[in-house]
Amino acid sequence: MTQHHDKDITLWSAQALLAAYAARTLSPVEVVEKTFDRIDALDGALRMFTWTDRAAALAQARTAEAAWRNGTAGALGGVTFSVKDTLAVGGVPQTFGSALFRDHVPAADNPVVARLRQAGAVFLGMTNMPEFGQRPTNENALYGTGRNPWNPAHTPGGSSGGSAAAVAVGAGAISIGTDAGGSVRAPAACCGVVGFKATHGLVPHTELADGFSSLVQIGPLARSVADIAATLDVIAGRHADDPWSASVPPQQLGASLREGAGLQGLRLGWLPFMGKGDGAEGLDAEVRALCEQALQRLAGLGAEVATRHADLSASSPILAAIAGPYNHHKFAEQLERAPEGFPPGFRARLEAAGRMTRQQLQQGLVDRTQYFRTLQALFETSDVLVTPTLSAPAVLAQADPTAPLVIDGRAWGPLRTAWIHHCHPFNVSGHPAITVPAGWTRAGLPVGIQFIGPWYGEALILRAAAALEALAPWAQRRPPVLNALPA
Repeated sequence: MTQHHDKDITLWSAQALLAAYAARTLSPVEVVEKTFDRIDALDGALRMFTWTDRAAALAQARTAEAAWRNGTAGALGGVTFSVKDTLAVGGVPQTFGSALFRDHVPAADNPVVARLRQAGAVFLGMTNMPEFGQRPTNENALYGTGRNPWNPAHTPGGSSGGSAAAVAVGAGAISIGTDAGGSVRAPAACCGVVGFKATHGLVPHTELADGFSSLVQIGPLARSVADIAATLDVIAGRHADDPWSASVPPQQLGASLREGAGLQGLRLGWLPFMGKGDGAEGLDAEVRALCEQALQRLAGLGAEVATRHADLSASSPILAAIAGPYNHHKFAEQLERAPEGFPPGFRARLEAAGRMTRQQLQQGLVDRTQYFRTLQALFETSDVLVTPTLSAPAVLAQADPTAPLVIDGRAWGPLRTAWIHHCHPFNVSGHPAITVPAGWTRAGLPVGIQFIGPWYGEALILRAAAALEALAPWAQRRPPVLNALPA
């Protein structure tokens, strides 16, 4: 196989890699070697990974190269991917960012990981996350503070922050994260990449304590919308151990995206605020302006843009009411054995969840159902809802999640909720959502815009996101940390 010596192959999309592999102009082995060179150069500063294995990845790359040579390559043959440290990869440490799980090594792959491997993708390693995924920033005592490649003084976001930073700098084409309240979409927005949360159940999740009521979805991060679609085509679909996946309809998202239906007549409902009225919560002026400029671009393609109003502020308490018992059940054994090993705030929430009554639990589920109906009604007048992904650009690394979020000199609610309140609603309701870059602030930080569709409306929001991506003059921007690397 002919080698390809483009110094930027680590930043190629999965689609570009697959085309080069098929043409025999690039070897998966070369891509893996250069990807690990990138990891070695940047991981000390950005803290993206918790575990890697160059030798194992190179062995997978050689297998992928042989598969391309003999015509048996899978749908993602030779494409590099990483996995957030909260998901199981057989024989690899799964620590949840906590010393309590320092020696925990699962025996088998999560089904999503297994499906990626079966498609020929090359596993690089595990990505960093805040301890137990309980911070909107990305630090823990085991692996250090994750940092943003656009400005290392800022966070890459949590809790899939290591994944977002890795994808942004070319340390893998794809990463797999989890999203219970924005944990894929918020880091993607912080790092200028694409992040996706599917319809509840579309991507199977078998590591859940309660598969019927969970808010957690497994989702991909990538550098292009097409790569998200291709990844979903591999990882989505029914699994016997996930009750929600049983009703999932067949998806051909990559093919649907390539058909290019256009945006003519597509009704986009712009929801800049989630509270009782305009100005009910803080929204950074630059973020709003960049998102509205993006919407103007889409209107130029024939989309119909209208501002909508809805009070969706109940999402945070509903999310807490459901997520608390789930986490308490998941970590009950460790909480009883070593309560001092949990961060104080998380421990307090776990203990409070353990005291919840049956009536309180039931009320949370009833409230969630009503919330779904409130949100679902918005699709009577809009085909796709649009929001900022975050109410402000990436905050400083190690920011206090309980401190107020300050926007334009004014303090709003605690960072934990005020910064990501545009993400919470769609975990509660189960609707699919994707974030793509809307632009960059004057300070050079990325801003994300979020598209939300009806249940199983993945093809619709991928189409809208891809249309914006195709218009974006910033599509080939490189994080500043790459400028310091040798040519």
